[in-house]
Amino acid sequence: MCGIIGIVSRTPTRPTPSDEQILAGLDAALAARPDVLAVAGEAAAVDSLLKGLPGVLAIAGRIDLVASITSRLDQLDAFAAEVEAELDASTLDADAGTGGLSADALERANADLITLKDAVWTIANDRLRTISEVERLAGPEASTSSLSGYLVAQQAFSAIDRLEVRGRDSAGVHLYLWGHDISADALATLLAERGNDPLFQSGSVEVSGNALSFVY
Repeated sequence: MCGIIGIVSRTPTRPTPSDEQILAGLDAALAARPDVLAVAGEAAAVDSLLKGLPGVLAIAGRIDLVASITSRLDQLDAFAAEVEAELDASTLDADAGTGGLSADALERANADLITLKDAVWTIANDRLRTISEVERLAGPEASTSSLSGYLVAQQAFSAIDRLEVRGRDSAGVHLYLWGHDISADALATLLAERGNDPLFQSGSVEVSGNALSFVY
């Protein structure tokens, strides 16, 4: 059984979010406590800001910004843990017949908590992780076009990791780039440098006009 993942990139239609927008959104989430659903809504708005290439461009190489985001996410995680502990206690009280929330109220509260935890988890484990992996692939001081290209590659890698894959030795990645400015001589040099790369054993490269096709 085979699986194919296709990812097509395009120029972003929204601007790169500023530090102030990102941090203000997380501060708004913290200020919305103890309203769990309001906190979740503010966190989800920040998650939307950090999606795609705009999020990568906003955070790539910004260790100080990542630290500021992480410290706020830690506070949101702590708040979620407090709410969860309160709901657990309420459940025990209800089971013991000593009070607690009604079954319907408890179900709604747990649903709100899941929404909050999902939003916070997504920022930390999808957005920040993706940006970190793109930086590792692209290298320091990478250009916008490089970050854009490696974001697509990382999205493919992440999708493969989420699949139930048997026999990963048979997996491959096909990259198709267009609008590049690599000359034929420079391309030949780059290919010669990759001659011993265990991840590029096929050495397959197709040049068509201003498009390049690689198979890994």
